[in-house]
Amino acid sequence: MTALVGPSGTEAPTPATRTGVAGAHTGFRFRPDIEGFRAVGVLLVVLFHASVPHLTGGFVGVDVFFVISGFLICSLLVQEHFRFGDISLRGFYARRARRIIPPAAAVIAASTLVIGFTQGSVDAVRGAVDFGSALLYLANWHFIAQGNNYLAGDASNSPALHLWSLSVEEQFYVVFPLLLVLSFALVRFVRMSAVRIAAAVVGASCAVSLAAGVVLTASDPGYAYLATWARAWQFGAGALLALMLVEPPGRASRRQGLVRSTLSWAGLAAVLAAATWFGPETPYPGVAALVPTLGSAAVIAGGGGPGSCATLLSSPVMRWIGRLSYSWYLWHWPVLVVAKTWMPDLGLLGRLGLMLAALGLAWLTYAVVERP
Repeated sequence: MTALVGPSGTEAPTPATRTGVAGAHTGFRFRPDIEGFRAVGVLLVVLFHASVPHLTGGFVGVDVFFVISGFLICSLLVQEHFRFGDISLRGFYARRARRIIPPAAAVIAASTLVIGFTQGSVDAVRGAVDFGSALLYLANWHFIAQGNNYLAGDASNSPALHLWSLSVEEQFYVVFPLLLVLSFALVRFVRMSAVRIAAAVVGASCAVSLAAGVVLTASDPGYAYLATWARAWQFGAGALLALMLVEPPGRASRRQGLVRSTLSWAGLAAVLAAATWFGPETPYPGVAALVPTLGSAAVIAGGGGPGSCATLLSSPVMRWIGRLSYSWYLWHWPVLVVAKTWMPDLGLLGRLGLMLAALGLAWLTYAVVERP
């Protein structure tokens, strides 16, 4: 069975395992366009960090990852619930650890060694502390404690800065399955379907998180950008979409197909517009984050049909980049930070060359560490 793949390597195991249940009860299936959509997310982030002109808002690629991750994780857990009658939290966390930790540990170990040999002991110790917080999936709170403002360029010399998003994602993975299990347990006491209860709980959580994000962005944007509770609603948006798509869709009419294809292209346009119009001066996440978040949800909701952007996203090149996106995301920032210590005046072509080198390392990591 081809696996469902998410932004940080989220994957449905083989059919012999508990969660290899695609199509058992729900309408979920492998979506090659989502695999290709991951490429959009990582390309935006990588080109943003390479300071490519006119991509001042490329940081919204992380938002794309968050929505995809919420959608796929919720999809897999809901399938497991309907197939087996419950959700194995132990199995879920074990799969996450096996999937996420090896590539991250390989990149962190290699980066620490290179920094230790090429920079001073002070920088090496600082990098080790930053990477240590990332290994504990607390990098976002570590950088918050240091008073860093991501969009203002603070801590730009930290090789672990980009791992804040992975920490937020893993913190979501700790809480969300518990929330889903609790929601499904309430079906014994509430006269509603399990899916509707889950949607109500997730929706309420999203509303609280979004409100917190808006308020925090106005008072302390640096904190809001990295804080988990200001970002949780973006995962929740993907999860809500997954709950809406639980039942297999009926045969779509020509008009419905046109609406879905239009929705997908509009969503992709919204993400790209945010990537070009937003910048460090944009109050973020706040209300502005609705643009790439809802745009990403629209791509997922509308994709897959004829005439949608799924044709573009499902191309072999986009899917190949999507498969490497986790490892590429891990590698690109340490490569750039280390290179800048040697060549502080590196030009655009040099930075793009470094990103290609990081892609090569990502391919090697995928083949040797991530895929096995």
